[in-house]
Amino acid sequence: MDKHHHRVYLTEKYLNENELYITIKSFSGLQEGKYLFSRANLVRIDEETEYFYYRALTILQTLDVLIICLKLRMSLEDYCE
Repeated sequence: MDKHHHRVYLTEKYLNENELYITIKSFSGLQEGKYLFSRANLVRIDEETEYFYYRALTILQTLDVLIICLKLRMSLEDYCE
């Protein structure tokens, strides 16, 4: 784990009798010295919910772009009349 690789996905194959033991080893890249974690979270991700979230987010972002394009098209039509 480092600044650019900060997430680890653990699936059920890492469970041992429904227990999960985690050891975190990280490095700071090429910089020498000791560093401390400022924060660490353990999060359980529901895959269906995550799938829905990203699909909904994509739709909303697409609508934002379409609205901008529509406004631009209307402006151009007004200009060209």
